[in-house]
Amino acid sequence: MKTPFLAFATGLFVLLSVPSALADPKMPDGFVATWTDDSGLAWRETGSLPQSFTNSVEAVKAAMKKQGYSLRHDIFDKAFPDHRLFLFLQSDEEVTVMLWRIDANSSGLSWGVTKPSDPEPSVDKSVRPVSESAQSSENASTNNTEQTTQP
Repeated sequence: MKTPFLAFATGLFVLLSVPSALADPKMPDGFVATWTDDSGLAWRETGSLPQSFTNSVEAVKAAMKKQGYSLRHDIFDKAFPDHRLFLFLQSDEEVTVMLWRIDANSSGLSWGVTKPSDPEPSVDKSVRPVSESAQSSENASTNNTEQTTQP
């Protein structure tokens, strides 16, 4: 059964995922992938690290920094203290890493390349929403027209 945090993280990744033309980042030493997917529609790799959750957090941050990635987001929830979601950025590539505690001496890790956030959409200034007062006036004139044309 998925925890709410895992469901959120998986949904977030699927919405933002795209295949990457850049080289894959290297996860910390000791990472053993037990599942891979090159489709760009799921986590690229999922596996484990043979170390505590706290040490895994530091190892992931150090490994990504060493490769030139900057930490953009570090997401955690007090309700799930042994789960962490990171977003690292390098050039036009974002890498999402999810960590969770398996037991005292091992941690789970999933990672994937995600699409950078889209810029704010441009607004076509020639199209304006109808204001409530203009809409009310239009409705009133339509009602008056209907009333005057009825016998």
